[in-house]
Amino acid sequence: MTTVASLRDVLTDFIEELDNQFEDPHDIEQILKGHRKLTRRDLGAEPESWTEDILIYPVLEAVGLHKTPGRPTSQRKTPDFKLREEFDGGTLEIVGENKPLNNIEQAEFELVDDYLSNISFPNDGIATDGFDWVVYRTEQGGDFFEHSDVRRHSFRRVLWQLARDEGILSRQQSLPGNEVDIEKELESFALTFKPNHLVPLLTKTAPLEFRDRRQKDVDDFYEVYIEVLFGESDELDYDTCLRNDIVAPDSATKKEKDIFAVTLANRLLFIRFLEERGVLSEGFLSDRVDDYGDSIPTTLYEATINPLFYELFNKPRDQRDLHGDWYDDVPYLNGGLFRQNLPNEDQYDVRNPSMILVIDKVIEGNHEMDIEVDPAILGSVFEMTINHISESENRQKETGAYYTPNDVTHLINSQAVNGQIKETIIDAFSESLDDQVESTFRSEA
Repeated sequence: MTTVASLRDVLTDFIEELDNQFEDPHDIEQILKGHRKLTRRDLGAEPESWTEDILIYPVLEAVGLHKTPGRPTSQRKTPDFKLREEFDGGTLEIVGENKPLNNIEQAEFELVDDYLSNISFPNDGIATDGFDWVVYRTEQGGDFFEHSDVRRHSFRRVLWQLARDEGILSRQQSLPGNEVDIEKELESFALTFKPNHLVPLLTKTAPLEFRDRRQKDVDDFYEVYIEVLFGESDELDYDTCLRNDIVAPDSATKKEKDIFAVTLANRLLFIRFLEERGVLSEGFLSDRVDDYGDSIPTTLYEATINPLFYELFNKPRDQRDLHGDWYDDVPYLNGGLFRQNLPNEDQYDVRNPSMILVIDKVIEGNHEMDIEVDPAILGSVFEMTINHISESENRQKETGAYYTPNDVTHLINSQAVNGQIKETIIDAFSESLDDQVESTFRSEA
């Protein structure tokens, strides 16, 4: 029997079982539409276990995936299943998180938060509620981890069509859109979840897609960044730029002005990170622009941004001259990011048009571009900007502006650093063991 035929049998059996549990077709319609969740009272069993036994595990078997027996680990909190797939390069382990019908969001959250974010579990996982199936992969981008959904499939429309074909739902009852091609939908599912497809998807295709997506995000953000700062994008053309609107001391060089522009933008981006993590209120910088008003005789930079950097972030609250209003919401950051690092930096000013442009396009505008600017993307853009400045001044060699790709750095670290850390941990534990136990411990560690 083909995989598609096996999947169709599983889904047909599920529809018949659903029909046995619910006498009213309206109940089945509401379940398939996602408007109703199952309860123990509906089934006489736990909804999650029922969904596993009737739908999820039969689907895994139908596509030929190899589920290990029993619970995957002995830890207190464990995923619902683990797959072990053999391939030429070794063994791929995949954890799975199940939830009852119409609970895919919870399954995805727990898969990522409880397992993929935990280094003691594999990097790959499947979240499902039986209707919806999502494949996740964890990627390392420099010094951070990103959990990406690499494929999504849903049986909802297929099940609706089968329910109509079996006479469980009437032909007049339909989901929005055209009738689904059942064979085509099931073939698409099989092309993701059959082992000979799922393994290369997670080990080869998904990492390349991740790298391409990240690079596109870096390139898109860099175009905005380089235009707003220096007016030098090949694709964008704003009326002004930060380089033109910086009012610097007479002694400042062109390079110092450019460094000030990059420093200013990066400080503002850091503030955006503080917003996203709840340290500052969402829209903190936009609120500062709204509060500013055209009637204030000084620039937005002089009236708000400069004291924010040097007075508020850089001083404990009891040492500040500014108090009350929004000033008291700004925490003291005991670091060097907001200390002056250019000669006469406190004498710089920025005219309003580009100051507002930076906040609007670089800080808040990343949402318009559908880009989540994280420290890794910012780091890549910063590297590109330093190279851009250095190349324009023929100073790349002098400044040492050459960078090692993240994947190369990760490979070097894994081979040169991780092994040494492992040996240190083993030695530390071994000190408390007798000779026989230590020998076993070292051989299995």
